Amino acid sequence: MKGPLSLGFDDEDHPRWAALLRRVTLALLLVTFCAVVARPWIEDRPLADVLLLLHRSAGLALLMISLLRVMTTPARALRRAIGASNRSAVGLIAHLTVYALLVGVPLLGWALSSARGEASLFLGAIPLPALTPDNRMLALALQPLHLFAALLLIAALAIYAFTQGWLRGAFRATRLGHRR
Repeated sequence: MKGPLSLGFDDEDHPRWAALLRRVTLALLLVTFCAVVARPWIEDRPLADVLLLLHRSAGLALLMISLLRVMTTPARALRRAIGASNRSAVGLIAHLTVYALLVGVPLLGWALSSARGEASLFLGAIPLPALTPDNRMLALALQPLHLFAALLLIAALAIYAFTQGWLRGAFRATRLGHRR
């Protein structure tokens, strides 16, 4: 059953597998966010390292899933979305920004790890090539850029969700709850 917070689509432009990839994307976003936010409060060094590995692996998986989503989006769906009268210009810009950042933020993180001279391991076992040379100055420049891009992604997701009406039902229910 589709409610106001439903993220599933059931039409020719959004098959069920696309809805599954959308849910996997959201789950990976939550994992990357929670792992990196929890890490500073963990005093146990091995556990903090596991959280960093989880953050990096989920970020790399997010990169792969996002590229898959972009490559499998039918051209007619993109043309229809751009020309849709029910989608605001703000919503369209936020949507395109979300996709750009879903690819860009993990790439920045991978480049940051490479610049720090740290091996990028997918799932803790699969080594990935370095995107940048080991360079401390580059790492210092990439750190705030990665953080800014991640915060911009959160903001773009919130704006997109609001323009699509995903949050309207939740806001309406909250307002109704306060009137009682």
